[in-house]
Amino acid sequence: MSLACYNSYLEINMHTFCENIHSIRSVLPGRTQLIPVLKGNAYGLGAVKLALALSAMKEIKTFAVAQIGEALQLRQAGIAQDILVLGAFPLVQMPLAVENNLLLTVFDSTTARAIEQEAARWGCTVGVHIKIETGLNRIGVKPGEPLAALLRTLGTLTHITVKGCFTHFVDGERPDSPIALQQFALYEKAVSQIRKAGFQLPLCHICNSGASEWFDEAMLDGVRIGRRLYMDSRDNPLAPGKPGAIKEVASWRASIVNLHDVSTGETVGYDGCFVAKRPTTVATICVGYGDGLCTDFVRAGSPCLVNGQLARYIGICMDQSFLDVTGMDCQIGDEVTIFGYSSDGYYLSAQALAKTVGHEGVFFTDCAGERVERRYINEE
Repeated sequence: MSLACYNSYLEINMHTFCENIHSIRSVLPGRTQLIPVLKGNAYGLGAVKLALALSAMKEIKTFAVAQIGEALQLRQAGIAQDILVLGAFPLVQMPLAVENNLLLTVFDSTTARAIEQEAARWGCTVGVHIKIETGLNRIGVKPGEPLAALLRTLGTLTHITVKGCFTHFVDGERPDSPIALQQFALYEKAVSQIRKAGFQLPLCHICNSGASEWFDEAMLDGVRIGRRLYMDSRDNPLAPGKPGAIKEVASWRASIVNLHDVSTGETVGYDGCFVAKRPTTVATICVGYGDGLCTDFVRAGSPCLVNGQLARYIGICMDQSFLDVTGMDCQIGDEVTIFGYSSDGYYLSAQALAKTVGHEGVFFTDCAGERVERRYINEE
């Protein structure tokens, strides 16, 4: 295994990624856009690389990100489609947002006026999506008088066009969630209020990845898909080959750099984090929390793959970690698969690992840092 100048690498299967897109689209209503959410560098997997692949698909008309800087990265890479910035942002970034023709989120009159002022300076019109607050209580405007006040402001502005409206579920991953049902009802109330005020809403969207797997009524004009581009539901995955089923696209691999035996009572790692209860063979691997390896793995005794067998974490440092490989046939230089597929075809699901530590699998890809090489295979 050649690691070049990196201690580990994330391998991203582009053919699998494209298959996932087709699988998702096969179960969406005809009018419903798939809006890829590429925030956090596409959950650590490379936003530019994936956006360029997606931009070749005529069905992809809108991308979504969280921050202005993420949108600019896509623009500078040549992405011409609409790019919606889902989050609030410092108003000092407004000139860059307007100059690069980004779709912006608005939920308060102050931001709306700031967009108007900058758009007027450029002599252009800026598209906005109204964010509705339905229960997550992060950003958004509540239906009723708060929304009415915003709409009155928007009605006076001549350099802003309302192009959409959205909200975000509190627990969209939970099928038939009563909270999600309540949120959807509140969102529909807001949409009705906006339309009665005379605004067109070409793109209404509420479903995230989780809700897109069960909430058919809420598909609307678009669904925002992040996690589901890369891995299936953690708790309710579909059978492989079934329409809508997703295959994991990423595999994180490192290697063993040391093997040594410790006696009963000896400790391993800082502060004696592991105490051997029996003679133990310890493998040191060449990644740690400084590379983005989840420290919760150690506390949970989570596994990784060594030569097709499960080895358990027993300690972690910034740059290296420790595995219990007692009785296993392994040697220095052997591949360690943190999640995904090993080079010889064994598999450890990131979503299965996520269950051991109470996360979603994309948390692990998103945390993988710059010291982890990204390698793309099976490009089409």
